[in-house]
Amino acid sequence: MAPADPNRARYACADGTVLAVTFEVAAARAVIELLGREPIVLPRVGVGSGFLYADGHQSLRGLGEEALRETGGMAPIARTLAATSTTLRLAPGDYPPFDPGAKAADDWSRLLLDLMPAIDVCLREPVGDLPRVVKAWPMNRGLAGVRLQNIDGGRHQCVGPARGAAVEGVEQLALGAPALPGEGDPIFTPVAGAIRVARACATSAS
Repeated sequence: MAPADPNRARYACADGTVLAVTFEVAAARAVIELLGREPIVLPRVGVGSGFLYADGHQSLRGLGEEALRETGGMAPIARTLAATSTTLRLAPGDYPPFDPGAKAADDWSRLLLDLMPAIDVCLREPVGDLPRVVKAWPMNRGLAGVRLQNIDGGRHQCVGPARGAAVEGVEQLALGAPALPGEGDPIFTPVAGAIRVARACATSAS
């Protein structure tokens, strides 16, 4: 099944680690996403065949379904276009504990722990690969709303009991549907599949 956005691709190592790439044609650059790291932006470099994005420190070169990523003098890492169902792995690093009390009043994640039962049941719905929560909020009658976005940019709105019993409904949002206030700031990525990458496919911190 083709992705919703032909300019987005996922490349996987043999151990299942995945990076997502958005090819921004008009801007002549590629944005590389690895779970747990800031996106890496590389400018396009002209080549005779395939593609090359590089900044002098790291590069992503590809032809057909194969891509080669090189970072800071490390041995190049071969990657293949990922299958439809894939799981991102969390990049190595130290991550601070989540403190909802430190969040601003308009930050939806300050209620994250209270909304987790509803988020959990919504994340079990078939809403596309690698879904992440871009907003969640309490509703009347003990319900909670959850907005999800998959790796291809598709968005869904899910409604379920705040206690997480079962989903009441899931609606796919139309392309270009307006965002809710605070949607996408921040983004919550579920921990399922967030495993330390194997050394053979590890990448350096960006």
